[in-house]
Amino acid sequence: MGISRIQRQQKRSKYVQLSKGNHSLCQGNNVGSRYPSVHNASLPKQYVNVRPHNYHHIPSHNNTVIPNKTGTSSSSPGIPMANQGFTVINLSNFQLNEAHLSVLNKGLSFVPVSNLDKFEWTKDIHLFVRKLALHKVHKTKDEQRLKSMGLEISDLPCLRILTGLLEEQETNQESLTNVHIKSRFTPNFKEFGNLEMFCNLVCAEIDQLNDSDVLMSISDNLTHVERKSLKELESDKSLIIKQSDKGGNVVLMSIDFYERMIYNILDDTDTYARLPKDPTIHFSRQLKDLICLSFEQSLITKSQYEFLLPSSPTIATFYGIPKTHKNINEPPGRPIVSGNDCLTQNASIFLDKILRKYVVKLPSYLRDTKQALQILKGISINKDTLLCSLDVESLYSSIPHDLGLKHIRLFLERDDSLNGPFIEFLVKLTSFVLTHNYFLFKGQYFHQLRGTAMGSSMAPSYANLYLGIWEENCKINDKLLSYIDKIELWLRYIDDVLLLWKGSEEEFLQFVSLLNDNVYNLKFTFEIQKDSISFLDIKISKTDGGTLSTTLYKKATATNSLLHWQSFHPLPLKRGIPVGQYLRLRRICSSDDEFLIKAKKLKDFREKGYPNRHLKRAFQQAMSKSRDNLLQDSKPKNNNIIRCIGTFDRGWNQIYSILDRFWPLLTMGPQLSDKLGARPSVTARRSRNLRDRLVHSHHNPIINKRPTTWLSNNLRGTYQCGHCVACNSS
Repeated sequence: MGISRIQRQQKRSKYVQLSKGNHSLCQGNNVGSRYPSVHNASLPKQYVNVRPHNYHHIPSHNNTVIPNKTGTSSSSPGIPMANQGFTVINLSNFQLNEAHLSVLNKGLSFVPVSNLDKFEWTKDIHLFVRKLALHKVHKTKDEQRLKSMGLEISDLPCLRILTGLLEEQETNQESLTNVHIKSRFTPNFKEFGNLEMFCNLVCAEIDQLNDSDVLMSISDNLTHVERKSLKELESDKSLIIKQSDKGGNVVLMSIDFYERMIYNILDDTDTYARLPKDPTIHFSRQLKDLICLSFEQSLITKSQYEFLLPSSPTIATFYGIPKTHKNINEPPGRPIVSGNDCLTQNASIFLDKILRKYVVKLPSYLRDTKQALQILKGISINKDTLLCSLDVESLYSSIPHDLGLKHIRLFLERDDSLNGPFIEFLVKLTSFVLTHNYFLFKGQYFHQLRGTAMGSSMAPSYANLYLGIWEENCKINDKLLSYIDKIELWLRYIDDVLLLWKGSEEEFLQFVSLLNDNVYNLKFTFEIQKDSISFLDIKISKTDGGTLSTTLYKKATATNSLLHWQSFHPLPLKRGIPVGQYLRLRRICSSDDEFLIKAKKLKDFREKGYPNRHLKRAFQQAMSKSRDNLLQDSKPKNNNIIRCIGTFDRGWNQIYSILDRFWPLLTMGPQLSDKLGARPSVTARRSRNLRDRLVHSHHNPIINKRPTTWLSNNLRGTYQCGHCVACNSS
């Protein structure tokens, strides 16, 4: 006999309450669980309001200890909180309660349910129709061009292939014409009757949707108390929330604590300098002079000229993420420059497109974990081979500008497709990007004097090529020649190096000492192991048969960063996460037995609420795949379908039904048949997640600011800025 709908809701409600309870109570002593095991009790108040240098003990049969803010416990001093499975580290004076922890432990990728936004959907429908209209316009132009050449429409694919072959023979100056500013041209929809009708009918149907019905169609994934707690975290301007550098911990800091961490970085006068005022106008003029001169000399095309000169650049902002894995009480910060739409962003993108092809040709270049597994699979070693690794300390900020530019010039000069004047332009443009890296923090302008900003598009390629020349010089260094012969394998992923060393441990230490004695401002840390070593997300071990085995490696500071099952994401996306994780595990584990051992540890998925049926299906799918096939590089899919992109909100299902109803209006003509499927192709754009709400890169706290409206500000009257043409002429 079936159960009623009310009984199902009660059962579901009970399950949700139990699953939410698991965020504050852990079962047993499983390593990696969020909190120490607390049996048959609510989360104690002492835990959420911990204070430095105070240890709080919970009387329980297993003698559980709640760590203090420094990450130590009274029974095990010196153990960091992250190593004990914590995901929330409170280094502020904010009073966390159970509801706050429940929200934060869902992860910063968690998306609360969002309401239908009719205006956003209307805008997205118009943008979708614009893409269809642009395709029709371009297709009409192609047809006219074919007719003028005496060709048929069926000859268009062949013509494109021939054009592509010709472009391969062109120089870089000509082949980079795909770098251009985004077009704002919108065709008149009235020229395409079916498109205009589709747009008007769909938008009218969206406008007529009943807000109450849409609101009731999907229940909230946060309780009322959790919503209130989220608003408290969001509205507290004295609180800085960041994700830790490694491990995925959520770190809460006070403003003073955060600023102290940042100024420990910015007070390094060898790397950063304070500027007296905003240099944007002055730097913009310098960039314009460089770009205009290159355009006049025909070194760049018009589209490149327009791309490299931003019309309204923004000012980059500086922020830091705490390295809690190094010191949980006073974590150092990792410097990040957020330079979206800044003065040098497009120039950095332009340079990266040119430099990237040199990076992939480096002998030590490693693309990703899959390529490392492909290489390690066919290697044979003897029992005395040492497994070693090197790590370059603070690579991005350590590269001197003069040496970095010298190395870039060497790679450009080796390229026969580039002429001398264009190489000179690229070197000057690289120099401009490096020497004009400025940013804002707390109302103060700073200038980076050394290295490249982490966050710049060209930074990885620039750092890779810098180390590429260093590697070449190491091979011809007389002091290192005797040690180079002892290297069986050298793989590098940016600043992480894996070595197979056939010498002794003492010889490797001497080798590292010589590497640290260099003129490149490079400092290396190292690790030596006889049996197994970690590299990227792989644990590499020697086998009795003289080969290498691999399995998944997780750092001790790693937390459960999987997307929560209750997050407001499309169901197919959430179902695909276990599939992707199991396939990744299948690819990394070199033996079936190791895969089965790792696959049975479903704790991370269960903590995030994933149903067992989806986990079993994902496991079976991974087991049916051959590891050899998974290690092969997959061919990129050539999908030319034009998709409608919309925000995933409560009205998603209703709007998809509306699109499905009027979709035949689009497919009735031949011009769009190859770009549209029989059913609507809609891509979901996620709503704002917790990171969007709680974590912000720009930091400029204003204390006791007078309330203002959009019509007023705190200053009355008009004032000269001192920079514009009007001010300079007065």
